[in-house]
Amino acid sequence: MSWEEEEEKEVEVKPAPGDWTRYYSVIEFNATERPGHDQVLRVAPNSVCVLSLATTHSVFDGRSPTELIFDQDLHVDFTGKKKKGAMQLQPTSPICRIKCSDDSTFFVYCGIRSKLLECNDALVGPNAMPLTPQTYIAIFKAEPRDVQRLRTSLPHDPPA
Repeated sequence: MSWEEEEEKEVEVKPAPGDWTRYYSVIEFNATERPGHDQVLRVAPNSVCVLSLATTHSVFDGRSPTELIFDQDLHVDFTGKKKKGAMQLQPTSPICRIKCSDDSTFFVYCGIRSKLLECNDALVGPNAMPLTPQTYIAIFKAEPRDVQRLRTSLPHDPPA
């Protein structure tokens, strides 16, 4: 094959996977069992979990979020490898409350037994970053067995 033939040949180049799809497995769940309250938990191999809202969440259904309020007790300092002093969370622990322009309010729940590592403070205040499905709300450290328990309790695990 000559150089000219190789140049004319079309090659499909796929983009490199982004950080989410490369290193995190995605678990979509509904902590409240109400339609439209879907959340996404992205889980790293070391069981660090990143919580965000799913694109199917009711917040993105023609509403515009006006305020995000974190629970004051969630800002706790922790130390060490085992995150001593971090807040222990249960699957039903509320992380934040989202107020929308149409006066509706949505609660975001943890969804998994874990320790809170970080809340996204960039979502709070007068210069708050806009809330999108790609915006993370909180980061947790869960036990691998709890992640596996969440995966098996759901009807399906969507592909990453």
